[in-house]
Formats: sequence, structure tokens, C-alpha cells
Amino acid sequence: MRSIVLLLTAAAAASAQGSASQGVNFYSVAQERDLGQRFAKDLVNALQAHLDPRIEVVGTSLLAHVRDGHEFSFFAFDTRANEPLAAEIFAFPADWRTLRLEEAIALPGGGIFVPRILMERAPAYDELAAIVAHAIGHVVLRHPTQMATQIALLDNGPMPNIAPNPVSGLMEFAQAWEFAADRYAARLLKDTGFDPRALERYIQSLPEPDAGGRRPVFSAHPPPRPRIDAIEKAIADFR
Repeated sequence: MRSIVLLLTAAAAASAQGSASQGVNFYSVAQERDLGQRFAKDLVNALQAHLDPRIEVVGTSLLAHVRDGHEFSFFAFDTRANEPLAAEIFAFPADWRTLRLEEAIALPGGGIFVPRILMERAPAYDELAAIVAHAIGHVVLRHPTQMATQIALLDNGPMPNIAPNPVSGLMEFAQAWEFAADRYAARLLKDTGFDPRALERYIQSLPEPDAGGRRPVFSAHPPPRPRIDAIEKAIADFR
């Protein structure tokens, strides 16, 4: 479980560097593709993932408006992995294992895995497009390897001014990345002809974080209300 330990302790490096380090990335796009291909194979096997025609239709439509050099692939899955995977260092969101499959998993390079249970809650194509567009946003904005970079910074040696709470530091970065992926997704949905407010409807279905419930206090996901407010502002700015 070394990768889990790194995820928890890397927050110290993240906090010590300040907000400017949020976009630091040690990985090239080519390296992202190589990483993503290897880890996607792991997840396909571990999650019993498979191609799904609904996701393919939605993903193909969205990708017509994406120009960034990543090679995307889309999978659905029905079960969770029973064993820890190396891929979890690079999977985004950072706390996807604790979310009970309420978020698609985005890997560097373009591997996107959508839980079947989440697809069942998004019967309309607009809602499914919102889920996929948000995951595409994480890939295009390179959040998986930015997360891995924060981990590598700490793993390469001790840093000064260590934050007193190592979990919250990294999660603050991860939450900022969630807002960024939401903004990207709203624009992508609009450009593709899907309803950008479908993203709001999806986020409204997410549970609030709490200490004893389904989401951890230190979550990679902000509470739904601030995300919805930010999406509303982004949609207004599009006009």
C-alpha cells in the first residue's frame, strides 16, 4: 500500500510549495500516454472493464471538440478491484476508492473508466456526456500527472515547512483541479451541443462530505454547492 501512504504524505510537499506548484508537472504528454497505456491494462483486468456503445457515442462526440494530443479510450465496469493497484497513484480523482463509484476514473493519456452504477443514474445522453466531459477535463488539464508530480516531490527528499495536516494539503490541490475540470466540461458540453447544465444535475446527485458517511472529510471533491455555483458562473460567462 505504498502508493496510499504517498498520497497521504505528499500533501506536505504540496502545501510547502504554495499554490504556484499546482500546475507543476514532471511528465511530458508522451510519457503520460505511455503511463496511461500500462495502467489502463491493469484497470481493464482488475475492474473487468469493457467497451460500451453509449460511452463510445458520447465520447466520440465530445472528442470532436478536443485538440490536445491525448489518445482517449472509454470503458465501463461493474465491479471494483479487490487488490491495491499501482495505477491508483495516477488515477484521478485521488480518493476514487472511497467514493463508492460516484465518479469516473481518469488516467493519464486518456483512459477513462465509468462505473456502470453511475451510468444507470445518467439515463439521458446529456447526463452521461457531463460525466465523461468532466473526466476528459482531468486528462486534458493533466491532473493525474500533476498529482503524481506532487508525490514525486516529496518522495525525492524532505522539504521544509511541512504542513501540520498532510491530508488536507494535497486535497486542497485536488479540489482546485475539480473546479477546473468542471469549467472545462461545461465549455466542452456547450461546444458539442450537449446541455452544460447536465453537469449541475450530476453534481447535485453527489453526497455531501461528512465524517461518518460515504465521502471522507478530506476529499478530492468539494461540496456540491460551490461547484454548482462555479458552473453557473462559467455558463453565464459563455454567453
